[in-house]
Amino acid sequence: MFSRPFWRIARLACAAALVSAVLALGGCMAKSLAPAVDKQDRVVDGRLVGTWLTEDKESAVIESRDSDYVVSYTDKDGKLGSFDARLGRLGSRWVLDLSPQGSAVVAASDAYKALLLPAHTFLLFDSIGARIRVSGLKPDSLEAYLERQPTAVAHVKVEDDVVLSAPTAELRVFLERYVNRPGVLEPEVWTKR
Repeated sequence: MFSRPFWRIARLACAAALVSAVLALGGCMAKSLAPAVDKQDRVVDGRLVGTWLTEDKESAVIESRDSDYVVSYTDKDGKLGSFDARLGRLGSRWVLDLSPQGSAVVAASDAYKALLLPAHTFLLFDSIGARIRVSGLKPDSLEAYLERQPTAVAHVKVEDDVVLSAPTAELRVFLERYVNRPGVLEPEVWTKR
């Protein structure tokens, strides 16, 4: 049949195609192949449920589902994104891990859907109240840091984007250290309606 090197190359090609598909869907945000919150570490907090608005007229409707959340996000241009989300702790901070809902591509062919990889991104905040100061990682800052410290966490660069490829446990260790560096978070305020 096929040799071991053939399968190794085929797996790498498939992984590159999957990561490229993810990056084509994502905008300017930090991306990870593994979640920042494992199923066993998730937390449920009813204060997160509701409709949240930003100063830029973006909105996030957060609904509780079992031990997780569903987030319907509308950007300032009115474009909708649906995400599965898990809430957890990252040191002293809350972390909301987001990944695209598979149902968003229902009309796509099975071949197309088979090449999509559900990447994760995460939002950090210190407390949950009527207003939340939500922060995401600045992608440019993360990229510059990983160029200086390439062994800080497993990652790959696809086109112009960095994708964190470490498993959850290693990702969490990296994030706990990294998010405390000055200038790496991009905050915005969410207000509950």
